[in-house]
Amino acid sequence: MTQFGSRLQGPKQVPAGLRYCTNFITREEESEVLQVLDGPGAAWMRKIRRAQQFFGVVYYQTSQAVPELQPTTSSSQEAQEGRSLNELPEWLLPRVRSLGLFSQPGQGINQVLANEYLEDSGIGSHVEDPAAGPTIVTLSLLQPVQLTLQAAENGRPRHRDARDPEDYVKILLEPLSLLVLEGPSRLNFTHAIRQSKRVPLRDGRVLRREKNFRRVSLTFRGIVSDRRSATRSDFPEGYQTYSVRGASG
Repeated sequence: MTQFGSRLQGPKQVPAGLRYCTNFITREEESEVLQVLDGPGAAWMRKIRRAQQFFGVVYYQTSQAVPELQPTTSSSQEAQEGRSLNELPEWLLPRVRSLGLFSQPGQGINQVLANEYLEDSGIGSHVEDPAAGPTIVTLSLLQPVQLTLQAAENGRPRHRDARDPEDYVKILLEPLSLLVLEGPSRLNFTHAIRQSKRVPLRDGRVLRREKNFRRVSLTFRGIVSDRRSATRSDFPEGYQTYSVRGASG
């Protein structure tokens, strides 16, 4: 389900390169993935409000100085590696690749990042780091949430004084669904999950993000190791980072 802001600049359509697949996995397969994430081998890191868990390359750009999340080629090998990709269900990566994704030489999946969103936690407006590669794929589990996209300028979020909160495209990310960002949707738009307690659903109902709300996502990337950086690359001058109550980053 797609929503358009009341002052959307441009046509009412999703950005080119964005694909959305409902029911990409089954409820039984969702449970299998969650057993890996929450079972005996769980390795949730709670360095920022969203708990995170890495399979393959450890790398996540944040506005805060958190070395555990943003190692570079100069970091120790141990710091650069999370859980083995082989710990994920054996069908998962082949199914993502079956859509024709990550098929170019040197663009294979070398990172799967799990994020846990509790209650009304979100993620600030950003353009994915260049080291994340040309394709970003996200699998949503447990609970739905809206992803907000807004036009970027020169690969960066607009200055806060120039951003119109009603100039947006929102995509409902439903449980079991897969979102693909490539091309313009990956490079020319910011994306964010706002701190909203209300999630409009496809059937007209509204879900409230209460204390028992939990969404888990898996994001698949082909990290370009030599492009990793310990600092964010998408800040315009005067840009203030997204803040959440009680967060450390």
